[in-house]
Amino acid sequence: MSFCSCWQSWRIVDHFPSLWYPSSEVMTMFDSLLTVYDSIIFIDTETTGFDSETDHITEFAAIKAGRKGEEWLRTFVQLPAGASIPPELVTMTGITDDMCRTGITPAELYSRFSSLLDNHSLIVAYNAQFDVTFLKRLEREYGKKKDGLRCDYLDALTVYRDRAEAPHKLSDAIRHYNVDGRNSHRAMEDAEALLNVTLAMIGKKTICWSTSTVSVIRKSTESAGAG
Repeated sequence: MSFCSCWQSWRIVDHFPSLWYPSSEVMTMFDSLLTVYDSIIFIDTETTGFDSETDHITEFAAIKAGRKGEEWLRTFVQLPAGASIPPELVTMTGITDDMCRTGITPAELYSRFSSLLDNHSLIVAYNAQFDVTFLKRLEREYGKKKDGLRCDYLDALTVYRDRAEAPHKLSDAIRHYNVDGRNSHRAMEDAEALLNVTLAMIGKKTICWSTSTVSVIRKSTESAGAG
């Protein structure tokens, strides 16, 4: 199944209300990426802070486009006993401790996310180093596969920093490329915005996909800074 087909199915359900509708040329270029990868997964992670070793995931979202179709994951995540969301983050995100109590456990999050991965998946995030370090912690604590989360990573923030003047927040990229979405600091809305920005980058040939770029993509998180 092509990503064009996936896109059409996404457009007629209410799970993705703010997706920007790209041109057929962009969709064809995106589909070509699925000759390199089995799936592309756009993710966003909301947390109690910036330290992946001491802070915790509060909300997580993933939008997957693959050769076999599309999937999505959106969930709150339970906090360990004694942990809470700082008041300033409650104000910024609207996520509360009570919301997290309705969520799944970190172990279940790892299981559900790892089940999205195919043999050769590309994970796209904005400031990917941040998201990936939290996922790697889940892998260490709950992973059962010997080789863990084996996938490539693309940091859209690193690409945008190389193409545009500061500032470089996700909200700035949304305005720069004039796509739908907002940097709400809620996982699904930010994942949707990331998808729109990435498609716009492809349309402007900011990202050129080919097998020769894969080695650069693999190492993109090494140059990602805090954003």
